[in-house]
Amino acid sequence: MSLKTSIVVVLTLLLVISVTTFAFATPKYGAKAYGMGGAFTAVADDASAIYWNPAGLVQSGFIGAEFSIGADPDDDFIDDAKDVLDMPEGPEQYKALYDLNSTQMGLDGMFNANFKNVGIGALLTNSFTYNNDDNLELRNRLDGQGVISTGIKLLEPPMNIGALYVGANLKGLWSRYDSVTGYNSGGSGTTEEGEASATGYGLDIGMMAKVTDAVNFGLSVKNATSDLDWEWDKKPINPAKLDDSLPRTVTAGTAIKLPYPLSATIAADIESIEDGEDIYHVGFEKNILFNGLSLRAGMYKPENGDEVITGGLGLNLANLHANLAMDDEGYYALSANLKF
Repeated sequence: MSLKTSIVVVLTLLLVISVTTFAFATPKYGAKAYGMGGAFTAVADDASAIYWNPAGLVQSGFIGAEFSIGADPDDDFIDDAKDVLDMPEGPEQYKALYDLNSTQMGLDGMFNANFKNVGIGALLTNSFTYNNDDNLELRNRLDGQGVISTGIKLLEPPMNIGALYVGANLKGLWSRYDSVTGYNSGGSGTTEEGEASATGYGLDIGMMAKVTDAVNFGLSVKNATSDLDWEWDKKPINPAKLDDSLPRTVTAGTAIKLPYPLSATIAADIESIEDGEDIYHVGFEKNILFNGLSLRAGMYKPENGDEVITGGLGLNLANLHANLAMDDEGYYALSANLKF
């Protein structure tokens, strides 16, 4: 591909990704859950149970709906990329691409709704990487999931002592992968593009047990089975290896509602990702001002990584709940939830 065309291709992808992508890495669906460090498997008490634990739909209310989106933009990278876009086309503009710092960005968003113990949802994740260590490399992957979910009560004794709920998600999967590799041999810029797409299916299962009305245990298996059928529209000479399934993730957690005067919830999860490291989550939530305001804090830590501190606020106005979450790495999320 020619220098001029390669610049247009690379910068167009850069511009689109820079203004539409946010949080990279593990999806962080729902500001309420993320404010608690993602320790939500045994809580899962609203429409976001579709993602966290479908068994929780049993306790998600008569009618509910939620929209959430998170953001972790690399502002310096975006500003620098815009400066490159403003340069005249030519070798200097192409060279400026190589001066951009490597970065990772992405997007996670969710919309879901439930009627009693049946839910539907749409989940979106987008991950983008830009590297210029040797050659210029852009990689972008978009994953979408359409979900039909249900939860049922297997046991419901008096006062919820020994109650047992189970749930499952049936998912339709769609993915797209794009790549651009730029070669700057001898000062002449050429690129190689890759484009692939996939469709498939997935299944999640979940369980929630109530030892008492104040102590919950939860278990979820995301992608208990899944399949993605990839097809290359443009196949590069050295194509990326694209997995034909989503990683199976098993999460076990517990949540305890502390009595008055503390009147708070503490929770902890252990998340085990197939072919990945375990991630530990802990979280806390306390309602104040006659339950009008929720204060949240949490932490999660990969087994061989650094801990990430999270926090959040919730504004509760009758059936409307607005939530904000953030962490010490610059990520933030907003969500709005209706629950009747």
